[in-house]
Formats: sequence, C-alpha cells, structure tokens
Amino acid sequence: MIRILILGAGRSAYHVIAYLLEQSKHQHWQIRIADQHFSSQTLALKERYTAEWIQVDLNSETEWNAIFSNVHLVISLLPPNWHTKVAQTAVSEGIHMATASYTSDEMRKLEPEILKKELFFLNECGLDPGIDHASAMDIISGLQAQGHTIDAFYSYCGGLPSHNTKTDSWAYKFSWNPRNVIIAGQSHARFLEFGNESVIPYLQIFKRAEVISINGQEYDAYANRDSISYINTYGLNGIQHFKRGTLRRKGYCKAWDIFVSLGLTDDTLLLNIAEPLSFANLIRKFLPPVSISIEKAMLQHSGHVLDTELEAYLIDLHFNDFICQPQQATPAQLLQQLLEQRWKLQPEDADLVVMCHIIKYQRADGLRFKRISTFELEGNSAIDTAMSKTVGLPLAIAVTAFLNGQIPLSGLQIPTHPLLRDVILKGLKLQGLAFKETDEPLN
Repeated sequence: MIRILILGAGRSAYHVIAYLLEQSKHQHWQIRIADQHFSSQTLALKERYTAEWIQVDLNSETEWNAIFSNVHLVISLLPPNWHTKVAQTAVSEGIHMATASYTSDEMRKLEPEILKKELFFLNECGLDPGIDHASAMDIISGLQAQGHTIDAFYSYCGGLPSHNTKTDSWAYKFSWNPRNVIIAGQSHARFLEFGNESVIPYLQIFKRAEVISINGQEYDAYANRDSISYINTYGLNGIQHFKRGTLRRKGYCKAWDIFVSLGLTDDTLLLNIAEPLSFANLIRKFLPPVSISIEKAMLQHSGHVLDTELEAYLIDLHFNDFICQPQQATPAQLLQQLLEQRWKLQPEDADLVVMCHIIKYQRADGLRFKRISTFELEGNSAIDTAMSKTVGLPLAIAVTAFLNGQIPLSGLQIPTHPLLRDVILKGLKLQGLAFKETDEPLN
C-alpha cells in the first residue's frame, strides 16, 4: 500500500488534501496529515474521509522521525524554510518529495543523491511558480514547433481580492502567506531587456512598477526575483526581452514603496518593544521629529509628493488604532501584525487569481504577432479560495499521476517537463480551469 505524508495543513493546503483524500478512496492509498496546527477548513475534511491526522511538534526530532516512518512520498506544504530539512530526511529515508515552492540552492546540492537513489523530487508545482511554468511552456513549445521565433516573453500573476470584495484604498487582502507579501522584492529583480541583463535593487522595485491592462482591468506589475535563470529552462536562449512579475491593483506599488523607503519592511533590525506602543508611534521611530500628521510625515520623508490620494492609502490603515504588544520583533514582523488585521479576508469575501502571459513572435514570412494568454479564477469564499485551489490542484494532480506511473521521472523536476506540463494542464482543464488565448498582429 502506498503511504503519503502531507506536511502542513494551513490555508493553502485544503485542495491538496481534499483531492488526494478523494483519490485515496479509489487508489487505496494511506494518507498521513501532520502539522503543529490545523486550519478549520482542513479539519472539516476529517469528518468526510479516512486518514491519519497527527498534531506534531516539528521541532521534536523524535516526533519528526516518527511521522516519516513507512512513507512512500512526502508533500511539503510547510513554509519554505522547512523544505531543506524535509528534503534531507526524504533523501535519507528514500522517500519521493513534492512541493509548490521554488527550488532552493540547498535542494540542488542534494540532486546527486536524489538521482543515485532514483527519487522523484517535484518543486515549483503550485500557482506561481507552477501553473505559470506549465502554461508558458505549452505556448512556447507550440510556437517553436510551427517554426516561429520568439523575441519577447512577459509573465504576470497576482492573488487579489475579487472585484466584488469590499476593500480599502489598497484593494488588497491576504489570500496566501502574509510574510511573503511583506518581504516581497528583497532579493532584488533580474530580467532581460533588449538582450541585456537589467537589475532593479530592492529600494527601486516598487518605484519602477509598470501599469498593464488585462481583460480591461489595470494592474501594477513589479518585477520578480530572478527571471533570467528561467530563460534556458524555457528554451528561449537568444530572446531579447524576458520578464516575470507580480500583479497588484493599480496604485498599490506607489503606496507600498513608502513602507520600503522608510525601512518598515526591514526584516533584519530587531526592535525591543518594552511596553504597548501604537503603530503610529512605532513609525515615528523611523522619522525625524515632526509636528504634522503621521501620514503626511511618512509621505514627506519617503520622498513622495504630498497628495490626498496617496495619503488616503495610509489613513485607511488607522495606525493609531493598532497597538504593538511588548516583544522583540523586526519592523517587517510588526508591519505584518498590523496588516494581518487590516487585510484579512472576511467570511463574505472572495479572492481572485489573475495570470497573464504576453509572448511576441515572428513567423517565417516576417509578420509579427503577440500571443496573449490569460487566466482568471474567483474563489467561492474566504475558506474555499482561488489561491488554495490554484496552489493545491497542480501539486495534487502531478502527485497522483506520478503514483499511477504516468510520470516515470527522477531527479529534481519542475512543471516545464512535457510529461508534467501536459498532465497538469489536462487535469486543471477537467476541473474547469483553462487559459484563454488570442493573437494580435504587431506593426
């Protein structure tokens, strides 16, 4: 009997767990779900399916080793900083592994042993990264097979509140890991422009966001981490433009840049909050003494022009009303505490996932076109989110196919491989999730 260990049962785990539990009824798999805390939505599955639910202290080596006992494949839905430990244990025990997270350098160092043991390690198999890889490679391989030359590739993705969800000026609420939102961009951005590498340092990331239109809606788009490393992976050597980016509602990036400029997203400086402190007074620690409002002071000292529209973003966060309790924490951690209260999905809210690829190519007859491929999915509720579905389903679909012998691969893999790409896209289509594509002529 195949035994699957699912590590992590938080907000993005619901659809992975639900899909595999449903499959287990027919596949006769045994599924073990382990975490320190279970979200209410994943616990609701406990009443409908047979599985082993284990509340575990992840810092206990004894408990850690016990949950890996007699396991065939482990799916890690834990925060990314845990993946290396999961991978090391999986390699040591001869266990296959799958995650939705980026392939780390630590994971790459394990590849020789992974290959030696003929293990299958699947990474970057969620939404972004994940669905973006599979869908982009589907288009790229199709265009290249027709003899077309691709000279520009742009890919954007964002998890946002639905258009009908009530929000403040920021038009944002958390549908995934809040920490990743707070520290976004801190590794800088690298991409290709006119055949040359372009680098945007962290302090410029949100200043240099672009406005793009997708299906009639305007969004801010800021550059992602290291786009250049995917050029070879996508088979696009010699391309002139290559960029991957993240989407927010128009206006968000200019306002977020205020926090970045003032140092409020710093995750290295440890502050000692000795007594309860309003967030407004916390911000004043980062400013020279001023007699104007905290919002105007933030605009003035972050280098932004004073304007009522930008000021409204800051006013909407009600800095005076949030009290930081005594603790040791970084500015980024304290900002996260504030925003987790302000940007929480309410029961009546729904989220929205938006993805868009823009690919410019030239045909053999010299005519140039632009392929636009878009994907939008709205969640059903604050529990059944589009983010959880699009992060979880690709992983669950790929794992199911691997266990059924449809993906005879080993080593480190991501969904750019044709076998993985095709299985995931077909599986998503069966779930009603598909891209819409149009071609437009270019002058």
